[in-house]
Amino acid sequence: MKKLKKINYAACWPYLAVVLFAAYLAYRQMRTGNIIIGSDTIFHFNRFYETEEQIRNGNLSWFMTLYGFNQSGRVINAFYGPAFAYLNGLLLLAVRTWYRYQIITSFLVFAVGGVGMYRAVHRFKVRGSVAVLVTIIYMTIGWLPRWQSGSNFTGIGAALMPYGILVACDMFYDKEKPIHWIKLTILMTVALEVHLLTALMYMAFLVPAWLYAIIKRENKRGILLNTLKAVLLTIFLTVNTLLPLYWMSKTNNLAPTATMRMLENAVHLKHTTVAFHPFRILTHNLRASLTFWLAYTFIAQVIYAIWTREESKANVVVSLYGGFWLFLASRLVEWDRITNHLPALARFIQFPSRFVGIAYPLLIVGLGLSFEHILHHKQKWVQIAAYASLGLLTFAAADCLGWLSKQRWPQPEHQIRRRDPKDQLPQEERQEEKEGDGRLRCLSPSQAGRPAQAGAGGH
Repeated sequence: MKKLKKINYAACWPYLAVVLFAAYLAYRQMRTGNIIIGSDTIFHFNRFYETEEQIRNGNLSWFMTLYGFNQSGRVINAFYGPAFAYLNGLLLLAVRTWYRYQIITSFLVFAVGGVGMYRAVHRFKVRGSVAVLVTIIYMTIGWLPRWQSGSNFTGIGAALMPYGILVACDMFYDKEKPIHWIKLTILMTVALEVHLLTALMYMAFLVPAWLYAIIKRENKRGILLNTLKAVLLTIFLTVNTLLPLYWMSKTNNLAPTATMRMLENAVHLKHTTVAFHPFRILTHNLRASLTFWLAYTFIAQVIYAIWTREESKANVVVSLYGGFWLFLASRLVEWDRITNHLPALARFIQFPSRFVGIAYPLLIVGLGLSFEHILHHKQKWVQIAAYASLGLLTFAAADCLGWLSKQRWPQPEHQIRRRDPKDQLPQEERQEEKEGDGRLRCLSPSQAGRPAQAGAGGH
């Protein structure tokens, strides 16, 4: 019985550590008592306000916007994961305030992304302590924190991406059944219902693993059959999303998504603030920013993976593949020249930095594999140095995100203060509130109009 308890504890503590860190990141916002208004907040909050009001009034409309977006009647949710929008509307109806909604969803996104990243790293037989430390780094870089700070749906895509690595692992390592069609169906169904671009990135990410399984495994007929079952079931489960997209595109003149300057939205290097604070060596690694310290870490990781390629083939594969996607996300690619010949890319991809949603999970897995390899070194001082350096990177990432949060939240443009009912505001700025609950009922017309164009960019 004691042995059983010990095994259960060893299996559970990494998940507990990740969830507690996710709670800490949400707690940073709770201390302020404010919500964050980011680049896509108004757009997506209008979507969820729309579904919440439809549910509350029993007036369901899959296409027309009846309450949000200034009651404009625009077709929006049908294009942006309608089922997921109604799920968020239910949550908003239950918690009653935007503040509570943002705290809960931020925690959930961090927790889902962290647990998925830990499972992906641990799937490569990396010990729990190392897997937790590199997972914490992942939770503080790239797009994952952008759901909390900017309501960017690519942040939710970043939370789901590690689960794609788990599916890819089956394709590589499971010789008997490389295609687990139920897992693949769940993965693609969730991605299509939540964020269409994430689903497309999943497809691009999984194609090499699928081709490897087709070439290397003998049961090619079974692979093709299971793939077909996954595709057909996914289409059936997501018909509520795919059919409106097809029907509206054939019967209406749809406004195209905004055209972006690709090079300006590619990953670029940032200087650090190590001179101002010795622990904040990672400073800012969100969205399209990559500090020199983290860039050097990833470069060293790729070099080490190549150097030890005979001892860990998995490390060199994931590191090189992650490096490839990071290269595509960067300004090393002449994106402006490419979009001059292929302008549709500027409307479809918009931000090359989105590719870090694939690059960072792979590089984090590689980082875990490298530290696991180093910790097998017989000399004790090498092990201590490895743990110390990894711990420093993890602490710096976590401390940096907290520092950025403190810099961001106190700014007035990112807050909605608690309004005194006696305050007299201009009619166009007045917020309608449900009597007695203090919940922000709708957004001002001026707010509801402008961010919709930004949201149409599909963050």
